[in-house]
Amino acid sequence: KRLLAYSSVENMGLMVLGLGAGLVGQANGNAWIAVLGFGGALLHMCNHAAFKGLLFLCAGEVLHATGTVRMPLLGGLQRRLPLLGAFFAVGAAAIACLPPLNGFTGELALALALLDAPTLSGVERQMGLLLALAGLAAISGLAAALYAKAYGITFLGEPRSPFAATAHPCSWQTLWPLALPAALCLGGGLAGPWLFDLAAAAAQSALPLPASLADAGRAGLTQARLSLTAVAQVGGAGLALTLLLLLARRLLLKKRPVQAVPTWGCGFQGASPRIQYTDAGFSEPTAKIFAPVMGLKTRLEMDSGLFPQTGELYVSAPDRLRSGLFTPLFTAVESLCNACKVIQHGKIHLYILYILATLVALLVWGLRS
Repeated sequence: KRLLAYSSVENMGLMVLGLGAGLVGQANGNAWIAVLGFGGALLHMCNHAAFKGLLFLCAGEVLHATGTVRMPLLGGLQRRLPLLGAFFAVGAAAIACLPPLNGFTGELALALALLDAPTLSGVERQMGLLLALAGLAAISGLAAALYAKAYGITFLGEPRSPFAATAHPCSWQTLWPLALPAALCLGGGLAGPWLFDLAAAAAQSALPLPASLADAGRAGLTQARLSLTAVAQVGGAGLALTLLLLLARRLLLKKRPVQAVPTWGCGFQGASPRIQYTDAGFSEPTAKIFAPVMGLKTRLEMDSGLFPQTGELYVSAPDRLRSGLFTPLFTAVESLCNACKVIQHGKIHLYILYILATLVALLVWGLRS
């Protein structure tokens, strides 16, 4: 749930990015950037409601079935809760901006808006929107890695604890509400052109463009509609082909025995859940890349000798924004508030004196002005 909450912060940033691009385009007379920025922000907001609602509902069902939502204690839930795993996979693919789901349509509209940055006047505006485009691409890639980790650690592999091993199945009566946002994730991608028209129309009614920019705005809408239509058509065809192949596979194996055997691991058959990837191991390569920015610290304690008996690795990633900005700021405010407590001594006559002094000060200020 903490992972999903932090992801909401990221998606709020994408919406603000779209609004900022729209304001830059509106201020500089670029209807293309204005229309696509505002429309893309509103479309992404609606899409976010669908896939993030689905993921939070899935997290609640995992908690209900296992008794925990700590990913290091889960694993192997896809075999035990196949329908729930499928719903979570749909939501994870949508929030990771994979076509033809709805998460891709909103970010594509934002990318099309930012791609027109070189037509703006002023290097600072061009560089600002191009850096925003690079940030959008980086965020999309990191989101894909994040939700691949979340799905893999939670639903794939073997159970890492009794919580996952004893998960009770979820009935269809408890899972059918999840089908509604899952259908919105899929339908939002396939109906992306129509939904973008609605979002752009709503955005233009709230922030109308000058009449001189109406033609350019319509050209931007037409291009975005064509791009989203192509994505929807290719994605729909790919989805239909996938369903056709799954149906053909099921028909071909209908009268044939299917056996499940352990995966061959170079002759090693002593596999256990302890050798599976954990969430920390999955994200270690990415953490190393961003270690200088994150302030990642590692400390290894191991017995001396050729054959150490024990070893412990400590990894910490402090929140630099919290420790470098918010904590000192809140500490200073707390100290100031504590210093102001000296005026709260419970003596009524002094409180009356404060009121009189304030009234005199306001009278003097009013007379001077």
